[in-house]
Amino acid sequence: MDAIHELYKKAPSRPKETFLFLNYLGKDNLLFQHGPLVKQMRLRYNKMVSTPEALESIHKISALRFTNAADKWDRGPIDLFEELSHLVYDIMGEALFGSSWLSSSEGREIYRNHTYLIKNSLRWAFYPVSPYWNADYREYLACIKRLRDICSKLINKRRQAIESDPGHFVDDRTALTMLILEKDEEGKLFFSHERAISTLIGFLNGAYDTTHSTLYWLFFNLAKNQDVQLKLTEQIQDRFGRRFVPTLEELRDVPYLHAVLQESMRVRCTVPMNQRVNLTEDITIQGRLVPKGVCMSIPMFITMRDEHHFGPETHHFVPERFMGDGAEAKKARRANMAFGEQQRMCVGFTFAMVELKVAVVTVLQKYQVTLENMDDAGECFAEAGVNQPKNPSVFLFTRHPSVSLTTN
Repeated sequence: MDAIHELYKKAPSRPKETFLFLNYLGKDNLLFQHGPLVKQMRLRYNKMVSTPEALESIHKISALRFTNAADKWDRGPIDLFEELSHLVYDIMGEALFGSSWLSSSEGREIYRNHTYLIKNSLRWAFYPVSPYWNADYREYLACIKRLRDICSKLINKRRQAIESDPGHFVDDRTALTMLILEKDEEGKLFFSHERAISTLIGFLNGAYDTTHSTLYWLFFNLAKNQDVQLKLTEQIQDRFGRRFVPTLEELRDVPYLHAVLQESMRVRCTVPMNQRVNLTEDITIQGRLVPKGVCMSIPMFITMRDEHHFGPETHHFVPERFMGDGAEAKKARRANMAFGEQQRMCVGFTFAMVELKVAVVTVLQKYQVTLENMDDAGECFAEAGVNQPKNPSVFLFTRHPSVSLTTN
């Protein structure tokens, strides 16, 4: 684990292999940048997703959306993976872009193209040549073009609106507006049109694909571990009673909830493999030479089961391993790198954590969560670099007796 911490510190770039299966994000995306530009882009990304205003927005929107959606989940078996797909996409759209994503024709078209690319990227990622003779491959390329064209039109439409009425957008902090207005240190526009498109698609991917997967596995793990679910539900009820929805600060003050999220991302890591490279110089990791340009892979599905750092029985779901001020808990928290580490740590991790916590609290205030088949092992596979369920489970939501929550 010490070697991984050192690697994150000394190898700040992603190798070209990452682009092969995420090429639909565009070469101007933050993931594929190197040097000083990374810091400049991250600072601007943080303005869009990590400010108090952005976190309050995702908190409010997530609470409303999950309340409305989950209110119908006790009517029968639920394909939660499919249900969350549309729900998370809409939340992401409203929080980052200012409107319900799937309520517009452009949003629905973006969703169709984006999810198609996610499902098909690995099919073509490591082909030794570009198989232009294959109709499916040509459709994949056409889909990338369609996605970029739609995003381009959205950006141009917002740019025209800003030029027509600039005063209306003075206090607008949605990502779509900031992609157009954000300036560099010399007062020039920071995002070129192509960089803005790639950034927009990157936000779509980060706020949807990884969040969708993480949230699905979180509910899966709660359903499979009824003792953990009961303990968390009791703490939520004791802490908040019948009041709905807890504030952002209150959600941060539930240590067991945070530990459950950490344990879920440890047991079923969202990203099964991470990769790093130093493109400018040779480095040493734990005294071993790594030449410049050599890709180093981090098998997250192995490192997250390391008993030396996470304690015994790492194949069991035990949130308590992250709790308290003891040396073992501190070691476990330090070793949990679900969102990466150092200067390339996931820029949207606080944004995602708010959404995840709101979703869990909103649902557990109303329901006990189980699986139709409690023996389901939850087999998964990597899709566009993210752990997805091979055969999504069927969920059952049983309403708690006499649930009648009041709003704040």
